[in-house]
Amino acid sequence: MNVKEIIRRKLFSTFVAWGFFAIYSGLYTVYEILHLEPYSLTPDDLLWFWIYAAIISALVILGIGIPVSLLSDWVTRNNPPFRRFIAFLIHAGFMIALMFAIMLDSGVGYTEAGYRMVSIQAFMYLMIAIVFWMADEYYRKRKRGCVL
Repeated sequence: MNVKEIIRRKLFSTFVAWGFFAIYSGLYTVYEILHLEPYSLTPDDLLWFWIYAAIISALVILGIGIPVSLLSDWVTRNNPPFRRFIAFLIHAGFMIALMFAIMLDSGVGYTEAGYRMVSIQAFMYLMIAIVFWMADEYYRKRKRGCVL
């Protein structure tokens, strides 16, 4: 596969992952607007948050998703057995490691039993990595002439 095709595949995957995040955060924003407490954020504040999150997420997906996906391509370049599973583990594993590094740095609280709490945002980040991987695999299969 030539470099131009790889760039197209990575940009396609980035756009799909970004679209997934934008739709999710937009739905979350609507949910929050419908459940506003008195004297809390205004709908305008939440809409600006959604716009800000959509712009920042695109930059983060470009800055993290593409290098991780290129690493995955490099590791699986010789089509080893279970290539798709190995690529999945690289995408998801890197995001899990990054997610826990961010959580450790931000001082996420502990439950009464002493276990570290995992936030819903952490699962969202993992879902973005999985959507990126799925879009990348879909584009790869589509270019070979067969779709999942």
